[in-house]
Amino acid sequence: MEKYDINLGFHYMKSRLQKFYLDKEYKGKNPCLKVIKIDKNNNQKNLEDLINIDKIYFSVNYPGLLIGTGTTIEYTPFNKEKKDNNFKTGLSFDYTTGLPYIPGSGIKGVIRDFFPQKIEDKNYSEKEKLKYQEQNEAKMELINQILESNYSFEEIEKIKESIFDGRDFREKENLEEEKFLPIFKRDKFIEGRILVQDGKQILDKDYITPHKKILENPVPIQILKIVPETEIEILFQLNETKIFKSEGNDIIITKEQKKNLFTEILFLTGLGAKTNVGYGHFNVEKSAEIIKKVEQIKKKKEEEKIKKQEKEKLEAIQKQKENMSDFEKFVYEFKNEWNEQTKKGKVSEIEKFEGEEKKEIAKLFLSDLKNDKKPSKKTKEKIKKLEEIINS
Repeated sequence: MEKYDINLGFHYMKSRLQKFYLDKEYKGKNPCLKVIKIDKNNNQKNLEDLINIDKIYFSVNYPGLLIGTGTTIEYTPFNKEKKDNNFKTGLSFDYTTGLPYIPGSGIKGVIRDFFPQKIEDKNYSEKEKLKYQEQNEAKMELINQILESNYSFEEIEKIKESIFDGRDFREKENLEEEKFLPIFKRDKFIEGRILVQDGKQILDKDYITPHKKILENPVPIQILKIVPETEIEILFQLNETKIFKSEGNDIIITKEQKKNLFTEILFLTGLGAKTNVGYGHFNVEKSAEIIKKVEQIKKKKEEEKIKKQEKEKLEAIQKQKENMSDFEKFVYEFKNEWNEQTKKGKVSEIEKFEGEEKKEIAKLFLSDLKNDKKPSKKTKEKIKKLEEIINS
């Protein structure tokens, strides 16, 4: 778990307000809205590296992102006669890291809402039914376009129920009976979290101005937002979805197809509050840059991991060799380290050994030299000399 120099959530929801109320000098000052990593130990195993976690990345677009604005926040005006400078809305903070986060339930709800909805059972007027029917057709067209498919409304409905409700449509009998997938086979929407860049501000104040009439008596309300260009990482645990079809091939939606589908949906709909006025949307180009950067970091980490493993292996071998006798060390290097050219140059070193050790080493060289299908005159002389040593 990464550690930071400040728990922003606790600071915003609690300690900031205590000082705000008690210290007159603090009035009007903005709290610290950025964090710095204080634990940079990259050798620690992350949980998502040990289990099957899928990630998609976004860069927040202007004017920013609002998450958890309805969260209860302690608030008391300092002076009832004057407008104070306090924040009026909450924000979703992770209790452990103190960073803003996007609850998985919210992500799941936004993506699910993009799928076509059944309208037959609803008590809609004909005008409303026509409106929702047009929306359903548009949603179906987009989903089929992203999945490069031509699924019907009924098939997309089954895909939706399988992804979001855990319905099991893998077998023919399950189409009529209400059966559900086991927990480990269901798709899980974990959370969205901030990718912290040291020293970069991630929160800032903003204002909304609700008013009953357009351009008349606006009431500025100070709110807290996640700033533009903040990098977001959204985590899922996805599985392949299979839908049985009585005719033709079964429907298969792969994990990669789901990632692409969810990414495109979130680009279209956005996340959080006030998406209709621009908040909560993402920059396509900058989001693509994050993916490249993450892949580069991942590649670098893999290379560093391989180098570290090779270094540890060499150190272990060196330590092992330090405890070997000259004979054991010679045999080990012959079998594990020397190439053909090195072996040819080492034949003369056989004279360093005596007795049975000398014979064993001679057998190694002899076995190796006899693999030469067209031995030279010099090689034949070496073979003869080695045979004499073995038979002596």
